[in-house]
Formats: sequence, structure tokens, C-alpha cells
Amino acid sequence: RSREQSAGVAGCEFACRLRWRKSCSGVAPMGAVRIYCGASLDGFVADGDGDTSWLQPFEAAIYRESGFLDQVGAVILGRRAFEFLYAFGKAAAGDLDVWVVGGAMMLQLALRERVVDRIEMCLVPVLVGQGLAVMGALDQPQELVFESCQTYPQDIIKLTYGLA
Repeated sequence: RSREQSAGVAGCEFACRLRWRKSCSGVAPMGAVRIYCGASLDGFVADGDGDTSWLQPFEAAIYRESGFLDQVGAVILGRRAFEFLYAFGKAAAGDLDVWVVGGAMMLQLALRERVVDRIEMCLVPVLVGQGLAVMGALDQPQELVFESCQTYPQDIIKLTYGLA
């Protein structure tokens, strides 16, 4: 198999295991699959040198005070964690949500395979100017449906979108 074919098969398995656990393994479906992250107002998660220290003063509000961490039962991290999940497949999220955490390749795969239910961006009042963008380059535009907007301490704004 080519790398693209393998990625496609892995992506289909990924989608099956995350979205339709009932049909794949006889286990009831779990909570929502979410992309949730903090970013600068101009859409970066790290500056041009890879530094994220500018985001650290906002992390408590983004992850704890928002109640987000209480809603998560499983976390998927980047490509290598995806390979681990693919091998062992059945996230122990129960009724809680699954949090898909970057890198950009992981987020792109999750979007392409349409396993993401919701994208939540916590925008902090910092302009970085250049660096590591949240999503990186997507294969094609992804239409979203606005769900909500919330404010948190330290002038953080959380935008929530579902996939169209």
C-alpha cells in the first residue's frame, strides 16, 4: 500500500472507532469529539520560534475555570498518539467527550475524516504575528456552523463551531 492508501485506511478506522463504536465493537457511542485549544487573536498556538510562554498566563482560565477538563474522558495527541489509538482503538471515554489535540496533521486528519463534532477556540488578547497556526494548511475549506460565544476571565473569548 502507498502511504496515502494506508493513511486512508487508518483514517477510516479512526472514524469508525471514534464515531461509531457501536457498529464497530458493540460498545455504545461516546460523547462528542472536540478540537479545543487556546490561540492568539491572530490564530497562532506558538510564535515563530515555537515559544508558547505567552499563552501560559491564560491556561488556567482556558482549561480549568471553563470546566472543560471535567468534560473530557479521553485525549488524542498528534500523529504518534493516533497510531497508538489506532493500535489499541477503544478510548475509555465512556459518556465523556474525546479531546483531539494537535499537531496540525492530527487535526487535519480528524477534520478530513469528519470525526470532529465541535471546534472550540479560546482566543487570548495577544497578537503573535507569525508562528505555528492552529490548523495549518487544510486540503479543502471546511464549512462550520456557529454554536456559541463565551467570555472568560483575562479577556478570553471562546468561539464554538460545529461542522456543517
